[in-house]
Amino acid sequence: MVVPSHGVVPQSPFRGSGGAVHRVSTLSVMVAHERSFTVNDDVEVPNPGADEVWTVGAVILNREGRAFAQKRSRDRRLFPGAWDIVGGHVEEGETLLEALAREVEEETGWRLTRVRRFLGTTTWTGDDGGGLRHEADYLVEVDGDLDRPRLEWSKHSAYDWFGPGDLTRLKENRGPGEYLIHDLIAGAVADSPFDLLRADALTSPDQLRELYPNPNPNSLRKETDRLTEETRALIGCSSLVFIGSADREGRADVTPRGGPAGFVSVLDEQTLVIPDATGNKRLDTLHNVLETGRLGLLFLVPGRPTTLRINGRACVSARPELLARLTPVGKPPVTALVVQVEQVYPHCPKSLMRADAWRPEQWMPADAQPSSAEVTLAQLNLPGLTLDRIEDAERESLRLRYE
Repeated sequence: MVVPSHGVVPQSPFRGSGGAVHRVSTLSVMVAHERSFTVNDDVEVPNPGADEVWTVGAVILNREGRAFAQKRSRDRRLFPGAWDIVGGHVEEGETLLEALAREVEEETGWRLTRVRRFLGTTTWTGDDGGGLRHEADYLVEVDGDLDRPRLEWSKHSAYDWFGPGDLTRLKENRGPGEYLIHDLIAGAVADSPFDLLRADALTSPDQLRELYPNPNPNSLRKETDRLTEETRALIGCSSLVFIGSADREGRADVTPRGGPAGFVSVLDEQTLVIPDATGNKRLDTLHNVLETGRLGLLFLVPGRPTTLRINGRACVSARPELLARLTPVGKPPVTALVVQVEQVYPHCPKSLMRADAWRPEQWMPADAQPSSAEVTLAQLNLPGLTLDRIEDAERESLRLRYE
């Protein structure tokens, strides 16, 4: 990426550009260099004038909201040893977003997947006699091995991911007036509503308790470490249980399991077994249990406000004699989750009552909701994939739901 040598003067979007402004008004899928990528609603794209020289820059965010930067080699003529973002000149015949996709792949080996936001333009003059330059910078997401970028090692000597606590490093080997990279990344990593709200979020149980009265003693006393005759009967009436789990990194997951009433077997006052059933074969819950050996359960009885919460240890069993005694959900299960109860207590019914969960007359009309096929189509973001194909696949999956 060509870096300004006389400092940079950030401008309001498109100031200094003789071209018009194009605004992407709806979520779009664009294709550049035979690769598709999504452009978020209302992303602004300058239209360069005929005689203007343009560059593009990409502030790349990972899933943790950290921004990528690479360190310029010490032998570089401009800003040696300084941190930089991915980017470069727009070549003849390219649009700005096509150039953005190409630069990302050339400098990192990653593939541009989403243009989230336009960060603005900067105008500057280089010291190579090339005259005035216009730079358009974007906040983007990419696909690839984010732990192993394919750097141009002759130009860059290191890379790192920067969060809010790392921003001062971006000023290394730069003087006052040369903090564009710092300012771009600072705006990007702080732009997330989560990051903004986390800045003054509560940090201790004491702070939390100051905002709430103490719980009713009975809400604590009702918690036990064993199933009673009543809670065993309630599990026998339940046809739906939500399973919460997390992997060793703390990434949480919640998934439903359904079957005929009583499909979850109770072996004794501290042990219950949940047969696995056919699904998407991601095995997220099973993987999490293998890693941490823990999960949480929320049993529901459709039509009733009653719920039951259970937390405890867990393991995955494929023992044939255990599987043979379980209630199959369609075909015999391949594995089962075995849970040792550590906490069990009935949960307040207010949430289901407030949601009118079992009152169809209060539900939002189906045509006012996105369908699962529409959600899937947007998530997959595959060229040529249609809503009809996804709906056909869903119908076939439901027809074969027990296979």
